[in-house]
Amino acid sequence: MNFKESLFNNIDASWLDFINNSILNDTTFIMKLENEYLSNTCYPDVQDILRVFSYPENSIKVVILGQDPYHSKGVADGLAFSCKQDKIPPSLNNIFKEINNDLNIINTNPDLSKWAKQGIMLLNTKLSVKAGLANSHNKLGWEKLIIPLIKYLDKKDLIFVLWGNDAKKYKQYIINSYVIEGAHPSPFSYHLFKNNNYFSKINELLVKQHKQIIDWHTE
Repeated sequence: MNFKESLFNNIDASWLDFINNSILNDTTFIMKLENEYLSNTCYPDVQDILRVFSYPENSIKVVILGQDPYHSKGVADGLAFSCKQDKIPPSLNNIFKEINNDLNIINTNPDLSKWAKQGIMLLNTKLSVKAGLANSHNKLGWEKLIIPLIKYLDKKDLIFVLWGNDAKKYKQYIINSYVIEGAHPSPFSYHLFKNNNYFSKINELLVKQHKQIIDWHTE
């Protein structure tokens, strides 16, 4: 399987119209991305770059914006804040602390696919990164996908969760949906992130929208 086949292998059919009208249908961009992966060690694995599109479009209720994938080996899995390894990264650990503080739920599994299956789009604003270099694909062109995607999703009356300054930059593109914003859950800003009850707030908004609430367990 070549690079492009691996890249698009797991996309749900419901996303095809959007994908075909996006930067992902631009041969130049795909070649640039492939060259990055050929020339450098990059994460996540090619087949996981577009993993957020592997869940049906009409299932999405909440969008949580992250920055870029974890840049250590064997960690990034294509979903923002989620990871493959057993050791919980610091930002995710702080998210789990606040879920426990808010809802008395203890999570030890860093794989957040259970959230994704319930309609949470765990979307990084850059979908790839060079090994060991955070934000290294900032100028690759991912914003040409993410900005149209946010505008597209905003038409669906969703809940957007913007943690940190990088995510908040995209607030200007959200007109119709609920926005919850706050500090990033990293150790540097955890003192601002904590005690905001983000998770119960999300569920309260879902009730107002007559939608099924999120079970925040990851096990």
